[in-house]
Amino acid sequence: MRSLFRFVIAVLLSLLGPLPYGYATDTAAFPPMFGAGETRGADMRAFGKWLDALRRERIDAGSYDEDCENRSPDCLRCDWRRLIASLHGRSRLEQLSSVHSFMNARRWVDDRVNYGIGDYWATPLEFLARGGDCEDYAFAKYISLRRLGLPVEAIRLLVLNDLNAGQPHAVLLVHLDGQVWVLDNLAPTIVRSTSIRHFEPIYSINELGWWLHRPTPQEQRLARR
Repeated sequence: MRSLFRFVIAVLLSLLGPLPYGYATDTAAFPPMFGAGETRGADMRAFGKWLDALRRERIDAGSYDEDCENRSPDCLRCDWRRLIASLHGRSRLEQLSSVHSFMNARRWVDDRVNYGIGDYWATPLEFLARGGDCEDYAFAKYISLRRLGLPVEAIRLLVLNDLNAGQPHAVLLVHLDGQVWVLDNLAPTIVRSTSIRHFEPIYSINELGWWLHRPTPQEQRLARR
């Protein structure tokens, strides 16, 4: 796992470069999380699955407000729509908790079973219809909160190593009032990032860009002891 982590870091480091003119550098920066600092990247070429999921979601969005005429397998789309409508005007924490619970109730299904390939990033409609794995939960929550008006600067999808499970994982991060909340499909409730000790972050991403996460100098010193 450590060798995989170093390989991914090396690939992402190769994409770091100067930000193009006009590219924002101060977008409500997240506080340090999980003992890691961050470096922002401007080159999105390595994130084709993320970009393709965003593209397909924009196509799907045209059907979000269509009426459901009967209770079919597609009815979860209407349940989702009603949930979003009911949460407008509620507190941000209530929105986070409700979206988290709704999406966590969906089925976990491996991509190989669902799509016959090792890694597929589903749109929310695909996820609601077929279930999905960790990044699909996180992406469906991301889109839900964007539809509720949360600014893109406050939301990121984080890809990480779960040190307890010894495998990669993905969660959603939301920055509210100086606190980062973690929406994890393996956790029944949203939790503060400061309460988590077993995440080794690799990168986080949203519609504005991506961030490479590396241990802070203090964490590197502690690791060498």
